[in-house]
Amino acid sequence: MCKARSIHGYSLPYEKTISSVISLLSPHSLGLQSFIPDELMTSICQLPEIQTSLNAKSVTNLRLHHENVHANNQWKTIHEKIRDIQRATEIFSQYALGGRDHLATLLFQVDFLNDSGFPHEAALKLKEYALLNKANKYMMLSPFHLMLAQARLEWINGRFDAAIEYAKTASDQSVSEESDDAVLKQTTALNVQAVSRISQLDLYSKQIDLSTILEVEDILGTFKVASRISLNEYRLSKSSPEPLLSTTMALCNQGVAELFFISIKNKKTLLTSSKLSSHLIPIDPAMTAWRQALSYLETTDFNQDQLLVDLLRAKIYCNMSHALLFSSLTSITDHHSTITDSDLKNASEFASLAIKIYNSLITSKLCISTDFSRILKVESDTPISSKGVHISCFLQQDLARALSLAASCYAKSGSAVTAQGLFQTSIDVLESSQGNYPWPLTALDARTTLLGYADLCRQWEKRDTDYRLNLEKAEKIEKSLQAPWKNKASILSGIIFRC
Repeated sequence: MCKARSIHGYSLPYEKTISSVISLLSPHSLGLQSFIPDELMTSICQLPEIQTSLNAKSVTNLRLHHENVHANNQWKTIHEKIRDIQRATEIFSQYALGGRDHLATLLFQVDFLNDSGFPHEAALKLKEYALLNKANKYMMLSPFHLMLAQARLEWINGRFDAAIEYAKTASDQSVSEESDDAVLKQTTALNVQAVSRISQLDLYSKQIDLSTILEVEDILGTFKVASRISLNEYRLSKSSPEPLLSTTMALCNQGVAELFFISIKNKKTLLTSSKLSSHLIPIDPAMTAWRQALSYLETTDFNQDQLLVDLLRAKIYCNMSHALLFSSLTSITDHHSTITDSDLKNASEFASLAIKIYNSLITSKLCISTDFSRILKVESDTPISSKGVHISCFLQQDLARALSLAASCYAKSGSAVTAQGLFQTSIDVLESSQGNYPWPLTALDARTTLLGYADLCRQWEKRDTDYRLNLEKAEKIEKSLQAPWKNKASILSGIIFRC
C-alpha cells in the first residue's frame, strides 16, 4: 500500500507525487497528471491511444545520447503520440463533452504537449479545459491550481503580464476557498507574481533608471514577505514541515532577487562613477538568503520530502556558484569577470556539491513509481557522462547548469582541458532531439554554456574555428527566443516558480 502525503492541500499516493516534486522545482513542468484520480486514469487508459502515450511519455521526453537513437525518429514519435492523444480527446468529447473522461484526457494532453516542448499549444488546451469545467463540476484541479497552471504557461510563453494577472486571481481564489493551507497558497501566489515581474527585467540594459531600481526593490520585498509568512506558518503549525519547505524555496528566490538588486545598483555605479571598485556592493545579502535556506534544509526532518530537499539543495548550491562567478558581468556575452582565489574555490565547491547530489540520485537508480523515467534512470553505475545517462528533461537543465558552472570554475583556474570536457558534457545533456530549446530557461542555460565554451576556445591556440562555432550557436539560441525572453540573465534559472 502506498502511503499518502500532501502536496499543497492535496493528498496523493506517494508514486503520484513525482510530477508534483518536479512541478515545484522545475519552472517549466506543470505536473497536472498527478491531479487525475487513479480510477479516472485507469478509465481513460482503456483507450490504446492514451495507454501507449502514457508508456511513451517518459521516453519521448528524454534526450537519449546513444548512437543507435536517431533524433528524427524520436521527434516523429512525439508528433504521433500528440495525434493519438488528440484522437482520444475527440472520442471522449463525442461520448460526453465536458465529462470526467474528456476533462481528464484534456489535462493529460496539456501535460504531454508542454513536456514535449509545445507550451503554446498546451496553453490553448488548458483554456479549453477551463471553459468546459467552468462550473468546476469535476474537482480535479481546484480553481487555485488551475490559475497557477495557467500562470505558469503564460510565463513560459513570455506573456508575463498575463501570468501576473492569473497569479493575482489565484491569490483571491485561495482566500475564498478558506482551506487549511490558505496561507501557503497565498505565499505561492505572491511568489508567482514576483517571479513573473522579475522575469520582465533586463539586467543587461544599457539604461538603468530609478524606476527599475525601485521595481527590483519591490520584487525583493515581495519575496521577503513570502518567506516570512511561510516561516511564521511553520512556527505556528509545530508539526508539519511543509511550510518550512515553502520558506526555503522563497529564500531561494529571494537570493536571486537580491543578486538582481545588487547587480543593477552596481551597474548604475559603473555607468556613473569613476571610482569603481570602492563603490560596488558585495553579494553578501544574496549569499545570506541562500545559506539560511540551506540551514533549514540541513537541520529539519522533512520525512518523505527528501527528494525535494536534495534537489532544492542542489539548485541553491548552483545559485551560489553562479553568483560568485558571474555577478559582475555587464552583458550576456561578457565572461571576463575577475574573481578572487577564495571565491573561485567556493564557487567550485558549490558546483561540485550540486553535481554530487545529481550523481547520487542517478547512480542510486532512483526509481519511484512504475513510470520510472519521470525522474532519473541509468543503465549502469557509471558516473555522469554524455552517454548512457537517461535524465528527465526537466532535471536535465539543472544537471547541465551544474556541469557548466564547474566548467567555468576550471576555465578560470586555467584547467582548460577539464573545462572543455565539462562544457561539452553540459551541452550534450541540454541538447534536445531537434537541437532546439523549447523552454526559455533551458535556452538561457545553453546560451551561457556555449558562450563560456566559446570564451575558453578564444583563449586557446588554434581554436578560432571552435570559438566562432560556439559563439554562432549561442547567438542562434538568443535569436530563437521569443522577444520577451531575449537578453535575459541566466541567474533566472535559479528561481523556483512556485513555493
